[in-house]
Amino acid sequence: MLHGNLYIEPLLKFLEIVSRGNRTDRQALSLIDQSAQPLFSGAFDAVTTMAYGSPNSLKAHASLTGIVRILWSLAPIELFTQPAPNFKYLAERSVNEHLSFGAGREQLVRDLSVVFKRIRKFYRYGRDTTSFNPGDVKQLNILHSQSWRCALCLFPFEEDLDRYAAEEEGVVIDRHGAQIGEVTLDATYRRPELDHIIPHLIGGDDPENWQVLCKSCNMGKSDVIGGLSRHFSQVSLRVGDLYSFTAGKRFSVLVENRNYKYPNLSEGEYLRIFKKNPNGLLNVENLISKFR
Repeated sequence: MLHGNLYIEPLLKFLEIVSRGNRTDRQALSLIDQSAQPLFSGAFDAVTTMAYGSPNSLKAHASLTGIVRILWSLAPIELFTQPAPNFKYLAERSVNEHLSFGAGREQLVRDLSVVFKRIRKFYRYGRDTTSFNPGDVKQLNILHSQSWRCALCLFPFEEDLDRYAAEEEGVVIDRHGAQIGEVTLDATYRRPELDHIIPHLIGGDDPENWQVLCKSCNMGKSDVIGGLSRHFSQVSLRVGDLYSFTAGKRFSVLVENRNYKYPNLSEGEYLRIFKKNPNGLLNVENLISKFR
């Protein structure tokens, strides 16, 4: 339920513009120009508390998205054009040109040069690791550390991983059926896949940046730009978004409710998705994940 003018005023203004506003007002809203900014930015904490329970989550996503954009602004063209770029020099030059920095500057340059090197490597060679290999001891150790469960939805993998080979042909391997009221994809694939926690492009390809996800979780993460801006990618602006359930939407809901490590779960228990309001739509705000 909505309480107070902080909630009501921006909602009323939004409905006024979209239902009967003139062309100028509509353009101001679509561009979020200076005339529209005070009303909607001033209501940020209130409306995000209603939609997400706290404004901190959305602020964090917005900040992280902004940080990634800053990173791209720091990357120089020489990363892609020089035959053998000097990464430390390029990082130092970018810091000098774009950032005002005191203490910690040297560490910033070192870390940025590592990221620049990864961007260059990705540009030249693409991804080194693309699938889970149970014969790789390092990858298998990751799976053991996750108790043989998906790192996100905690689905329990079969120990006989060869069983998942059939999923290559589109056959779902999942002996745990859907529960009453559960929201599911048309086909939820469970084959374990090696995922880069931070997108490979900037996070690198080594065990510190690996986790094992079921195929559906990994597909969902890819749908939301590497998982770095899930709120912004899942805003429902088309009618189809309100009644369709996608892998990206599934990922967003799982992550938003995944504030815990591995609890004591029964063999068939993992995170499943349900509607908060059974009569509501399939927008992410009306979905929640529960252990069942």
